[in-house]
Amino acid sequence: MKLPIIFALSGLLVAGAPDAQISVPGDHPTLAQAISAAPPGATIVVSTPQLQAPVILDKPVKILGDPVANIGTDGLCHGPPTPAVLLAGPGSGTVVISGVNLVQCFDAPQMRELLSGGGFSDVHVYDSTILTSLTGFSGLGYGSAAISVSVPFLMLSGCSVLGGRDDIDNCWVGGFPTLLPPLNAYPAVEAPGSTVAVLDSSIFGGSHNSQCCVLCTCPTDLSVIAGAGGTGIIASRVIEADSTVAGGAGATYHANFQFCGATPSGQAYQTENFDTLPGVVAGSGPIRLGSTWTLNYFVPGPAAVLVFSFGTEAPTQLAGLGWSFLGPGILVLGQIPTGISASLPIPVPTDKWLLGQEVSFQIFDTSIGLTRPVLGPLVP
Repeated sequence: MKLPIIFALSGLLVAGAPDAQISVPGDHPTLAQAISAAPPGATIVVSTPQLQAPVILDKPVKILGDPVANIGTDGLCHGPPTPAVLLAGPGSGTVVISGVNLVQCFDAPQMRELLSGGGFSDVHVYDSTILTSLTGFSGLGYGSAAISVSVPFLMLSGCSVLGGRDDIDNCWVGGFPTLLPPLNAYPAVEAPGSTVAVLDSSIFGGSHNSQCCVLCTCPTDLSVIAGAGGTGIIASRVIEADSTVAGGAGATYHANFQFCGATPSGQAYQTENFDTLPGVVAGSGPIRLGSTWTLNYFVPGPAAVLVFSFGTEAPTQLAGLGWSFLGPGILVLGQIPTGISASLPIPVPTDKWLLGQEVSFQIFDTSIGLTRPVLGPLVP
């Protein structure tokens, strides 16, 4: 049976009638207007590079960039700080964001998180860039985390995330200030009550800038001026595969061109539970309708099968099997070779009603259990 038929049959098992699909700017000129008009579960495709104003998500929707959606603010901000995407959900449901660049003011006295809030059970972010901007370029500025959410499950797949920092862009004169609070660097991901899955992503806590002072001496305690670098991820549980996660650099200080020292770098993780997913499995990029997408893998064997599902769910640890990310309508696609690096080309159907549907691939290997997943929505 060809895989496009399996896609269609599996979709019929779990999806029923297709979700509403809305185009920006085709159906609505802006993303904010599209969200306001969208029913829960709708797929919104943003097909313009024009910067979309910050938005509030009060219902579960899917936002797909075609190829990239830019959301947030730019230039010099003079108004109140605003998250690029604020989650204000009804208490359940899943938000899917794919191919999005969340941006912020180039310079402002106070930054806000780019993705923040809660009210949903799951937030899945794919192939997106969430990088906080500079502060302090025109004076003292206060930064923020890049992501700060309170949801049970957050997934980052194929993403780049960078935390922010407090900063000042000039040398103090006569002595390091003692009346200001210490400059802080902020986490990339701040989700202390959440399970956070990180796949094929780069996550870095905020790094301090170099600070200096003229006509002064080195302080005896650098911690009164600045804290450590920002943490990579703060979460209740982190589940990671093939990602780079690191804390940001600490602050360095000079007084009259003399090096005073540095505060510590940030931690990569602050979590009670940490799991690394096994197996070498990767996709060839976003899963585009009408394309041939490739799954690359290596598993030790001696036997393994490829498993597929429409939908992606919060990971469940199965006794003796590992972590499952598979949604309903699970299908075993067949036995695959083991002990060698292999590639499987997968034709993706052109059916427009599949747009935005998430798919999940995992391999069950008899020696290591379920491998890390390869996940993603079907995109234009």
